[in-house]
Amino acid sequence: MASDRELKQRIRSVKSIGKITSAMKMVANSQVRRVEKLALEGRAYAKKLNEVVGQLSQHIKDSSNPLFEERVIEKTGVIVIGADKGLCGAYNSSLARAAIEVLSGLGEGKLAKLLCLGSKAERALVRAGYKPDKVYANWEYSSAFAIELAEICADWFLKKEVDEVILVFTDAISMLDCQAKSFKFLPLVAAKHNTLDLGTIYSDMIKMDKGDESTNFVEYIFEPDLDSALNVILPAYMNAVVAQVMLESKTSEIRSRLRAMTSATENAENLTYDLTLQYYRARQNSITTEIIEISSGAEALKG
Repeated sequence: MASDRELKQRIRSVKSIGKITSAMKMVANSQVRRVEKLALEGRAYAKKLNEVVGQLSQHIKDSSNPLFEERVIEKTGVIVIGADKGLCGAYNSSLARAAIEVLSGLGEGKLAKLLCLGSKAERALVRAGYKPDKVYANWEYSSAFAIELAEICADWFLKKEVDEVILVFTDAISMLDCQAKSFKFLPLVAAKHNTLDLGTIYSDMIKMDKGDESTNFVEYIFEPDLDSALNVILPAYMNAVVAQVMLESKTSEIRSRLRAMTSATENAENLTYDLTLQYYRARQNSITTEIIEISSGAEALKG
């Protein structure tokens, strides 16, 4: 059994750790509300843009917009949206597994571009044998950053450096559930077929067939023409999707950290309680032993 001094030292250590995890819990709790608000507000916007682009894409036979071009997949670009910090449960490991699964499934020589957000994600990819072309460390969400990433994706695709762009991120499904997944961003297949599925965003019009009376097909009149309309709407759609993916990932990270720090703080409190009981029992045994020794000595002196 541990001595009184050892138990007191362990109690102090556990209390110290508990203070740190409690502080991190409070920080995560203050951050999660702000990020959740942005993510929830962005979901409706991204969903509606997806439906509008899906409607417009029914006229794609009259458009030459290259973002809808579906090619034979010979080169792939992948963007992994991860974290820079740990202490967030299984968030980083789940994302790493999903990213490595996507990368390993591409086939030999098909990975042309690899971009990574977050140093934790970078280290996981490097350990798996993949070296990112560019890493954004200590990243924070901003609309300007989302636009920059969307432009990078479009530039890769339009210059035919890649035939598809895949985003790997973590979907903030609920407070207790986040899921690492991949999303084929380019070509704009999801928009064309209304299959966008990001953080509970899903299209109400999965199938759109002009000949099907049950679908909500809308006829548009384009001024001056369809391509001009798409040139305005498609960049807005791409920016919204990238922004939403970043917000979903950031929300998942902070929620995971909040859960992990809450659990760690509760465990520290429980362990402190158990160690304190052990300490009191040890002290009681020590005092009882001392009393017995004194009584025995007194009895011996009498005899």
